[in-house]
Amino acid sequence: LKHLDLFGSIILPFCLALMHAPVFGFAKPVPFDPRRLKNPRRDSLMVAFAGPLSNFFQAVIGSMLFRIIISCNPALLYQGSIVLELLILYVMVNLILCFFNLIPLPPLDGSHIFAYFLHGKALYKYYQLQRYSMPILFALLFLVPWLLKFDPLNWYFNVTAYPIANAFLFNGILS
Repeated sequence: LKHLDLFGSIILPFCLALMHAPVFGFAKPVPFDPRRLKNPRRDSLMVAFAGPLSNFFQAVIGSMLFRIIISCNPALLYQGSIVLELLILYVMVNLILCFFNLIPLPPLDGSHIFAYFLHGKALYKYYQLQRYSMPILFALLFLVPWLLKFDPLNWYFNVTAYPIANAFLFNGILS
């Protein structure tokens, strides 16, 4: 609860949903002190991977529960079940969060992962670009789809989160 942000966790997602826009939100950052790490550069990379990996493993667990329920009662797949629907949603949300957080824009984890592979002038330029990350993110979410009639975020999820969710949940079941 202490990481909830009134605007980013409640007001913004609610307003976006009312406007039928892509819904997203944010929480207060979870700070860490890289000076307390044994190898700050390498260990910061591991910290950045922790969030997306935890979402990925939660999706794996949700899909395992889904498959266990289906194996016990295959008819539920065709009859409809609130438990199965919630598990599908759980898997989807966690995979979307996993891949969303891998986008290389601050404050997302992907920015720390991307920065790890940059050095010298490239890293300096990337840090300069980071101050524009929120406008870039808003442009990707709203301006690009409106101007170009192409949604890059939806395309990204169509090649990452959605096929993985489909494989986790239904591969071998709907054959």
